Amino acid sequence: MELQLKNSREITELLGQRVRRERMVRNMTQQELAARAGVSHATVSNLEQGRSITLDNFLRIAMILGRTAELEALLVPRLLTVDDVLQHNEAANRQRIRSKRGDGQAG
Repeated sequence: MELQLKNSREITELLGQRVRRERMVRNMTQQELAARAGVSHATVSNLEQGRSITLDNFLRIAMILGRTAELEALLVPRLLTVDDVLQHNEAANRQRIRSKRGDGQAG
């Protein structure tokens, strides 16, 4: 399923469905998953119903379900050209982004 064709609400719902499926494959109840992840039962329920939860809680649940490897690729730089590599290296050496307002504050 192409996520780029979805809005944030649809992606949240899809992630919730996938978490529910993964939990069930592992033969865990919502209560068991919540206890092992250190989150409330309501948090697991909300996620599975497509409601927003904190990123920290999502990561805790993903860790218990053994799905953090997929998250690792989330923000890996896309270096398709030599220019991409040069820009990435230049950005890695910068300490912060300068404001475009001209007042010297980061924006």
